Amino acid sequence: MKAAVILYGLTPNEFWNLSWYEFSLYQLKYQFANREAIALQEVEWSRWRILYTQIANAMRKKGTAPFKPEQLIPLSFDKKPSIAPEVSREEIVKAAKRRLGSKFNFNGSNEHTSKNGGSHIRQRSAVSGRAAKE
Repeated sequence: MKAAVILYGLTPNEFWNLSWYEFSLYQLKYQFANREAIALQEVEWSRWRILYTQIANAMRKKGTAPFKPEQLIPLSFDKKPSIAPEVSREEIVKAAKRRLGSKFNFNGSNEHTSKNGGSHIRQRSAVSGRAAKE
Protein backbone atom coordinates (compact mmCIF):
# COMPACT_ATOMS: atom_id res chain seq x y z
CA MET A 1 0.00 0.00 0.00
CA LYS A 2 2.91 2.35 0.71
CA ALA A 3 4.10 1.92 -2.88
CA ALA A 4 0.64 2.79 -4.21
CA VAL A 5 0.51 5.94 -2.11
CA ILE A 6 4.09 7.02 -2.87
CA LEU A 7 4.57 5.92 -6.48
CA TYR A 8 1.07 6.17 -7.90
CA GLY A 9 -0.26 9.07 -5.83
CA LEU A 10 -3.27 7.16 -4.55
CA THR A 11 -4.93 7.63 -1.21
CA PRO A 12 -5.27 4.51 0.96
CA ASN A 13 -9.02 4.50 0.36
CA GLU A 14 -8.55 4.65 -3.43
CA PHE A 15 -5.99 1.85 -3.25
CA TRP A 16 -8.31 -0.52 -1.36
CA ASN A 17 -11.16 0.17 -3.79
CA LEU A 18 -9.08 -0.83 -6.86
CA SER A 19 -9.49 -4.14 -8.62
CA TRP A 20 -6.42 -6.18 -9.52
CA TYR A 21 -6.81 -5.11 -13.15
CA GLU A 22 -6.96 -1.41 -12.27
CA PHE A 23 -3.92 -1.75 -10.04
CA SER A 24 -1.99 -3.47 -12.85
CA LEU A 25 -2.86 -0.53 -15.13
CA TYR A 26 -1.30 1.84 -12.58
CA GLN A 27 1.80 -0.36 -12.55
CA LEU A 28 2.04 -0.34 -16.35
CA LYS A 29 1.65 3.43 -16.42
CA TYR A 30 4.45 3.82 -13.87
CA GLN A 31 6.75 1.43 -15.74
CA PHE A 32 6.16 3.26 -19.02
CA ALA A 33 6.86 6.64 -17.42
CA ASN A 34 9.99 5.23 -15.77
CA ARG A 35 11.28 3.87 -19.11
CA GLU A 36 10.62 7.24 -20.74
CA ALA A 37 12.55 9.05 -18.01
CA ILE A 38 15.51 6.68 -18.38
CA ALA A 39 15.49 7.15 -22.16
CA LEU A 40 15.52 10.94 -21.78
CA GLN A 41 18.42 10.71 -19.33
CA GLU A 42 20.38 8.54 -21.74
CA VAL A 43 19.82 11.02 -24.57
CA GLU A 44 21.24 13.72 -22.34
CA TRP A 45 24.18 11.52 -21.36
CA SER A 46 24.86 10.79 -25.04
CA ARG A 47 25.26 14.52 -25.66
CA TRP A 48 27.65 14.91 -22.73
CA ARG A 49 29.75 11.91 -23.67
CA ILE A 50 30.33 13.38 -27.14
CA LEU A 51 31.60 16.56 -25.52
CA TYR A 52 33.79 14.60 -23.10
CA THR A 53 35.17 12.56 -26.00
CA GLN A 54 36.11 15.68 -27.93
CA ILE A 55 37.92 17.08 -24.90
CA ALA A 56 39.73 13.77 -24.26
CA ASN A 57 40.76 13.48 -27.92
CA ALA A 58 42.06 17.05 -27.92
CA MET A 59 44.27 16.22 -24.91
CA ARG A 60 45.51 12.79 -26.02
CA LYS A 61 49.12 12.17 -26.90
CA LYS A 62 50.17 11.85 -30.51
CA GLY A 63 50.25 8.30 -31.77
CA THR A 64 47.52 7.05 -29.44
CA ALA A 65 44.17 5.88 -30.72
CA PRO A 66 41.32 8.37 -30.48
CA PHE A 67 38.64 7.73 -27.88
CA LYS A 68 35.11 6.75 -28.81
CA PRO A 69 32.07 7.98 -26.86
CA GLU A 70 31.13 4.37 -26.03
CA GLN A 71 34.46 3.89 -24.26
CA LEU A 72 33.94 6.79 -21.88
CA ILE A 73 30.27 6.39 -20.97
CA PRO A 74 28.58 3.15 -22.12
CA LEU A 75 24.81 3.42 -22.58
CA SER A 76 22.09 0.83 -23.14
CA PHE A 77 21.68 1.53 -26.86
CA ASP A 78 25.38 1.04 -27.72
CA LYS A 79 26.28 -1.94 -29.87
CA LYS A 80 27.58 -4.76 -27.73
CA PRO A 81 30.62 -6.67 -28.99
CA SER A 82 29.76 -10.15 -30.21
CA ILE A 83 30.64 -12.84 -27.70
CA ALA A 84 30.91 -15.73 -30.14
CA PRO A 85 34.17 -15.86 -32.07
CA GLU A 86 33.97 -16.18 -35.83
CA VAL A 87 34.53 -19.76 -36.98
CA SER A 88 35.63 -20.63 -40.49
CA ARG A 89 33.90 -23.25 -42.61
CA GLU A 90 36.97 -25.50 -42.50
CA GLU A 91 36.95 -25.50 -38.68
CA ILE A 92 33.25 -26.46 -38.69
CA VAL A 93 33.93 -29.35 -41.10
CA LYS A 94 36.86 -30.58 -38.97
CA ALA A 95 34.72 -30.49 -35.83
CA ALA A 96 31.91 -32.36 -37.62
CA LYS A 97 34.35 -35.02 -38.83
CA ARG A 98 35.66 -35.46 -35.29
CA ARG A 99 32.15 -35.94 -33.94
CA LEU A 100 30.61 -37.96 -36.75
CA GLY A 101 33.63 -40.04 -37.67
CA SER A 102 35.37 -40.69 -40.95
CA LYS A 103 32.10 -41.36 -42.86
CA PHE A 104 31.33 -37.67 -42.87
CA ASN A 105 31.96 -36.30 -46.36
CA PHE A 106 31.41 -32.60 -46.92
CA ASN A 107 31.96 -32.03 -50.60
CA GLY A 108 28.57 -30.54 -51.38
CA SER A 109 26.77 -33.86 -51.84
CA ASN A 110 25.36 -36.24 -49.29
CA GLU A 111 25.65 -39.61 -50.98
CA HIS A 112 25.65 -41.82 -47.93
CA THR A 113 22.79 -43.09 -45.83
CA SER A 114 23.08 -42.94 -42.09
CA LYS A 115 21.45 -45.11 -39.49
CA ASN A 116 20.58 -43.22 -36.36
CA GLY A 117 19.12 -45.13 -33.44
CA GLY A 118 17.53 -47.79 -35.66
CA SER A 119 15.78 -45.34 -37.97
CA HIS A 120 16.94 -45.45 -41.58
CA ILE A 121 17.41 -42.00 -43.13
CA ARG A 122 17.79 -41.70 -46.89
CA GLN A 123 19.43 -38.69 -48.39
CA ARG A 124 19.31 -37.64 -52.01
CA SER A 125 22.42 -37.66 -54.09
CA ALA A 126 23.39 -34.29 -55.52
CA VAL A 127 24.56 -35.94 -58.76
CA SER A 128 21.81 -38.39 -59.68
CA GLY A 129 18.85 -37.02 -57.70
CA ARG A 130 17.90 -40.56 -56.61
CA ALA A 131 17.85 -41.78 -53.04
CA ALA A 132 21.17 -43.34 -52.13
CA LYS A 133 21.20 -46.80 -50.52
CA GLU A 134 23.82 -48.18 -48.20
